[in-house]
This record gives sequence, structure tokens and C-alpha cells, in this order.
Amino acid sequence: MRGGLGAHDLVADLPRHARGRGGARLQLAPRRARCAPRRLRPVPRRDQSGPGHRGAPGTSGGSGRQARTRVLFVVENLSVPTDDRVWRESCALRDLGCDVVVCCPQGRGAEAAAHEWRDGVEIHRFPGVPEGTGAGALGREYLNAMVRILRKVWQLDRRRPIDVVHVANPPDCLAIIAASLRLRHDVRIVYDQHDLVPELVETRFAGRRGLRRLAVALERASMALADEVVVANETFATRASSLRRVSPDRVSVVRNAPDRETFARVERDESLKRGKAHLVAYVGVMGPQDGAEIAVLAMAHLVGACGRSDVHAVFVGDGSELPACRRLAEALDVATAVEFVGWQDRRDVLRYLSAADVALVPDPRSPLNDRSSMIKVIEYMTLGVPFVAFDLPETVRTARGAGRIVPGSHPADLARALDALLDDPAARSLMAQRGVERAQGPLGWDAARSNLERAYARLGVVGAEQSA
Repeated sequence: MRGGLGAHDLVADLPRHARGRGGARLQLAPRRARCAPRRLRPVPRRDQSGPGHRGAPGTSGGSGRQARTRVLFVVENLSVPTDDRVWRESCALRDLGCDVVVCCPQGRGAEAAAHEWRDGVEIHRFPGVPEGTGAGALGREYLNAMVRILRKVWQLDRRRPIDVVHVANPPDCLAIIAASLRLRHDVRIVYDQHDLVPELVETRFAGRRGLRRLAVALERASMALADEVVVANETFATRASSLRRVSPDRVSVVRNAPDRETFARVERDESLKRGKAHLVAYVGVMGPQDGAEIAVLAMAHLVGACGRSDVHAVFVGDGSELPACRRLAEALDVATAVEFVGWQDRRDVLRYLSAADVALVPDPRSPLNDRSSMIKVIEYMTLGVPFVAFDLPETVRTARGAGRIVPGSHPADLARALDALLDDPAARSLMAQRGVERAQGPLGWDAARSNLERAYARLGVVGAEQSA
């Protein structure tokens, strides 16, 4: 998923000073070694008339006005705005005065549209491909998606040349697609590392050394091709600098945190408890590494071994493991106590979490999870929902008193911690308060947005300098 040609070979094969159509374009200075700091000249602004960043830009009219920097976001595994991180980043750059375009797969409902304008952001969606689980299925998924993305990226660039391509992994071949535009003209690349793909491969396909070597090579190539590297936490940043030799001055930590202006508690809906005294919630993707099945096993232990009949659990989300979770709940005879509602829009996610007494973070120990910051953790903290979680290093660093941490990765231990917390309202109140405090501080979106703006200021994006 996520040795052959080396990163230096990939960089060398791409022309850095090609002329684009329509006249002279920005000339980048020759690249230095990857570990050396680089000064970048400002991204050019083209002549274009338009009604402003809140609406669709007009066509070039020769009015002499400077056009806004054109930024293309590319994401393969989620539609936008379902991908909250990409959507927040897109809106932040829109607010800086950039013309923002998103290329992503088609989603469900309103996100099935192939093209739309939403809040001043232009979104182009390509037909989604079936999600793979095994190595072969994942390879076919990515190959299929890469062909569609390459075609769409070049199509958008022909329509109006792109200044910056902001690629969100996985997979780690999107930066190579972005770099293909350098065959036509100079373009800046931002590599946004959502997941550590080598660790993901190690977690899901243990023993497949060839796959891991390929994942490492693609990750190195992505970082070598990028002008700026954006990561989700300090652990990712340290790893990029020490293991991948990326200069720290071009690595920015942009945490995956919700915007408190749009992600806030709503009135508590007691009906969601289905007549029970307590509601337990899980919100997020249900992939092989996310531990959703562990959460179902924990609920079975809570109902059976702990003897609780006053708890209802709701699982909000989807993923490759959802069918298995449903079958497991039936097999364990807890289907009436565990409800699977699939993907929900933001309004309903807030309804479920605002009614929850405790939330679940069942992600088990693994090379990937030990280094990753779970978005559900910061979402729970933002809304003041205490949670139970295993003692993953990044989860412990994030929580700091906002949840109950459980050693190991056993469902019974998670269930016992959940049982104790449900019977301790005072502890839940203190955890909720601590979570909100931390989410409003360095873990919040305001701090993350400032770091993103500074990264774009280093690229020379006009408007970002004043914000940095």
C-alpha cells in the first residue's frame, strides 16, 4: 500500500527549468542536497480576472490584475470534504487568497458529483476504485487510481497552469505524479504525510520485505521531490529529519485537529442511548489497523463478563472491517447492544458524540499506531468526551489526562477500564475538562493552520507572508 530507482535518480530525471505554455515562468534555483536549507523565490501570480476567492474565478481577461496562486490538492483515498484534514487545509489556503482546486475520488451522496464549487473551493472528483485489502488488491487499486489522477492533474494543468501541488498520502506515488508537471513548467510540491506507509506495510503485511523496501523507496522519493513536507505530529517530523534526512527547516507539523468553529457540541439527544443509561461511541475509519473488532470484543466482555446491561454502543464510520465487525457482534450475541450506523455527516457525528458518556480508542500497538496521532482522539477531546485507549506513545502524549490509558492491547482490559470509567462520573468530568483545555491550545487547528501558512510563506505564496 503504502531497491529499484533511487530518489536522486527520480529527481534528476525531471527537468527543473522547462518552459510552460504561455510564456516565461518562474525559474527555480538548482536543487541543493536534500539536507541543506533552500530559499525559494515567490510563486508567480498570473493575469486573471475573477470575482474573488469566495466564488468561481473568471477567465483571464488581460485586465492587468495579478491572479491568485493556483494550488491543487490531490488525495486518493477519501472524497472531500469527507477528508476533514484536506478540507481544512484547502479552506485555510483559500482564506490566504489562493485559488484552490481539489482532485479526489467520488464519494457518497452530494460528494458523488464529478465537479462542484463548495465554499469557494473547486472540487474535481474521479470515479472511485474498489478499496483493496490484500497486497494484490491494494496494488490494483492504486494503479487504477494513479492512472485516473494523472489524467485529471494534467487536464487541470492544461486548463490553467498550477503553481503548487499539495499531495496527501497514502499512497506515496502522488508526489511523482505531481513532479511529472515539471516536464511542462516549474511547479512547487508539498508532500503532506498523513500516514507512515512503510510502517503501515509492516503492520498489515508482516514479512513482506519487498513491499516494505518499495514503500521506503517511494517515501524517500516523495520527500526528495517535495519543496515542503507537512506532517501530522512531532514524531513524524523527527523521523523525516533523522531517518529520511529532510532539512528541518522545510518540515512543518500540521496536526489533524478539527476547527472548533464548526466542530462543537450540540444539544444532548438522549434518544440515541436507545433506552440505556450510558452511550459509548466509536467514530472513525474501520480498517485492519484501527482495532474496531477489538472494540466489539470489549463490548461483548462488558456485557458478558462485567454483567452490564445499561450500556448502548454506537459505531460511526465505515471501512473494510465493518462487515466483519457486524458478523462478530452477531456471533457474540451483542448485536442489540452494538449499533453500526456507517458514515454520517458532521451534524450527526456531533449528535452522537455530544450524547456519549465515554468514547473508544481501540487502536492496538503496532509500528504504525505507535507513531500516529489518531484524529478521533483529538475530536473526542475537542468535544469534552472522555475515552479509554491503549497505551500507544502518541496517544499518551496527546491525552495527558483526557482519557484512561490501558496497558497492552487486550479487549478485556479495555472493557474493564470502560466499566470503571462509566461508574466514575467525577473522573469523566475531569477528563472532559482536560481534553477541552488541550484541544484549545497547542493541539488545536489554530496552531496547525499557522504552521501551514508559514510553510506556504516559505514557498513564496503571496498573502502567506503576512500571516506567518
